[in-house]
Amino acid sequence: MKKFYLLTMCALLGAQVSFAQDWTPGEGDGLTGSYWKGATNFDQEESEIYWSKRPQGTVATWQFDRVDPTIDFEWGNGNPFDDTEEDFPFCIEWNGYVLAPVDSYYTFDFTHWDNGFYFAIYDLDNLETPIATNEFWSTDFKWDDPSWTAECELEGGKFYKIVVRYYEDDFGAHARMAWFIDETSVSIETVPQSQLYTKLPGSAIGEIDATATVVGSTNGAINVYNLDGEEVAIYNLTGQAEYSNAGVTGDLSVELPSGVYIVKVGSKTHKIIVR
Repeated sequence: MKKFYLLTMCALLGAQVSFAQDWTPGEGDGLTGSYWKGATNFDQEESEIYWSKRPQGTVATWQFDRVDPTIDFEWGNGNPFDDTEEDFPFCIEWNGYVLAPVDSYYTFDFTHWDNGFYFAIYDLDNLETPIATNEFWSTDFKWDDPSWTAECELEGGKFYKIVVRYYEDDFGAHARMAWFIDETSVSIETVPQSQLYTKLPGSAIGEIDATATVVGSTNGAINVYNLDGEEVAIYNLTGQAEYSNAGVTGDLSVELPSGVYIVKVGSKTHKIIVR
């Protein structure tokens, strides 16, 4: 019996050592949240049930941006604005990156979410098509729904772009982005701050391809040199096009705000930081 116990402990210890070696811990700061007050959806009019409280045609208005270490909030019948009028619609959009800690199958869980959510996760090499997405919104009291999840395989040590939206109509307000990692998690847990980033660290930006066409950034602009009729497109990390031209010759300079951009030159893709 002692021999069996010793062998079992050694096997478990070996598994723990292997697990620790495979795990990629992050040093993230969280996600950037954009907070809107006055309607369930961004830039949309408030629903009819509130017309007795506020003028018809009231729309959601941006209040502030802030960095949230995690998405794990319990507002009850209140709101994130320290407002004396407790119960009114609001919405939030979080943007940033998640560092997958291990090669595995991930289930992102939004079951503790009221009234609705949107979630999308993207490979940085393709910001046009999410590798997983899900959304739901309802004015009815409906949460803890097991279908409010998004599932995908992720590569450990790799960064992925994520977009998360929250929709609140009335009464109870709570939001929690959690995950379950196959063969690693023992329960569903809040996605930790360590794995969430507002910006990509420099080490995550791909090297510029060594081709005849040179892509770089200087003085708040993306510069593309030695073009010979190639199609050029520049996207921000939400997938929106900042610049597009079907055929460019010579040199190109496009002024852009600070951030990370995807530059497509013909069939080549580059990730570029503008400072």
